Amino acid sequence: MDVKARNLYHMFHIFIFIATALTQLYAQTPDTLWTKTYGGNNYDSGESVQQTFDGGYIIAGFTRSFGAGSADVYLIKTDENGDTLWTKTYGGTGSDAGTSVQQTLDSGYIVVGGADLTPTTGMLYLLKTDHFGDTVWTEKFGGGGKEEGYSVQQTIDGGYVAAGYTLTFGPGYSAFYLVKTDLLGNLLWTKTYGGDDWDFGFSVQQTTDSGYIMCGFTTSFGAGGQDVYLVKTDAQGDTIWTKTYGDTGDDCGYAAMQIADGGYAMTGYTAYGAGGGDVCLIKTNAQGELQWIKAYGGTDHDWGYSLYETADGGYIIAGGTRSFGSGDDDAYILKTDENGDSLWTRIYGGTAYDWFESVQQLTDFGYIIVGTTQSFGTDSSSVWLLKMEPDTLGIEEHRITCSNRFFLKTYPNPCRKELQIGYMLTENVRVSISMYDITGKIVRCFYSNTQTPGRHERILDLADLPQGVYFVRLNTEEHGEITKLVVLK
Repeated sequence: MDVKARNLYHMFHIFIFIATALTQLYAQTPDTLWTKTYGGNNYDSGESVQQTFDGGYIIAGFTRSFGAGSADVYLIKTDENGDTLWTKTYGGTGSDAGTSVQQTLDSGYIVVGGADLTPTTGMLYLLKTDHFGDTVWTEKFGGGGKEEGYSVQQTIDGGYVAAGYTLTFGPGYSAFYLVKTDLLGNLLWTKTYGGDDWDFGFSVQQTTDSGYIMCGFTTSFGAGGQDVYLVKTDAQGDTIWTKTYGDTGDDCGYAAMQIADGGYAMTGYTAYGAGGGDVCLIKTNAQGELQWIKAYGGTDHDWGYSLYETADGGYIIAGGTRSFGSGDDDAYILKTDENGDSLWTRIYGGTAYDWFESVQQLTDFGYIIVGTTQSFGTDSSSVWLLKMEPDTLGIEEHRITCSNRFFLKTYPNPCRKELQIGYMLTENVRVSISMYDITGKIVRCFYSNTQTPGRHERILDLADLPQGVYFVRLNTEEHGEITKLVVLK
């Protein structure tokens, strides 16, 4: 971190108390609509959640209450109210875990985690199911040491990419591990990234140039201790650039994503804060050059596990805190504006250990969050799902500077047959929705009469469109917003 960035980082703590006080006075935190717990009488944990095409949710984690082994991959499908539709377990007689899930374009699910896990052995575990959770195929990747996956995504070629760490391959004690497969789970290539010491990868996302962005931590490079490690690759996994962020203490990145301006945002924790560790939010440009770092928390340890760019251009972070709340650990939600300034925070939990692992903004502009609770549910620990109402604070804050702005969300992306478009209006405006191919030809067009402030949704039928890259544009009389879309067949 250069001198200018470090000075700005120090100055943050001078103003954080004023910003926090104003937020508490004027911000209205969205209400909790409902919470649910799932599991049995042993240890069960929720690691990842995603809204599904039918408006419900898919949850991945692991269970010691059910299944064939000491721990098994745990998949839970719910309706829109969080009521269980079905649950499945996967694994053998050893210890298996699921850490990330995504619904695939065939309406099934892809899950990544670890199989046959011990302190020194294990393999990255990739699991494909159908719409009902029945196994289509499973694959394991690794060597004679230990590998584990933490993040998975279906890619624009229809295959899958998974990221984690390896103790078998790479130059150091551990390395970032990136695995690319085809649609059937057949291995196309693997890559490792890191130096001569310890490097762990926790997050991967395909970028708009068809490459990948990964984050984790490194003790091989950086300013000292461990630092946030960001790796950008091309479509074949070859390194384009790497960056580190942090100071002489311990810093870690748990989640990274490409954001609307083409840059990147990360969350995790930093020791360079007010307590033993603070939630961090890091913003870079498209080349990974640091634009700002923000820290949030109290006098003890606080961390962010999951990050999502929200429809108002800000961020929602889910994680845990030991600084606030009534228990040993409590679940922590933070909402910021586009500059990382806090809009509101929320603490959830009881007298035991509780934390959140995954958050997503929904098509109704609310939030779905999953984690683990030892305060509620069964006597041991349970998967914990929470739904928050739509967040209007960020929208209202943007009205000050962005009259007639709307906030566009498209889902799924990539898609096959139907595209769901959600948008938020702040004033009475007339809206048009247009879709273009890469030559600029309009392939879909929808015009509305004047619409009222609030949330709106549209479904576009794309069944007859050929595979390719398209652009969706929403227009009012004064404003336009565009997003890139990939259609697969």
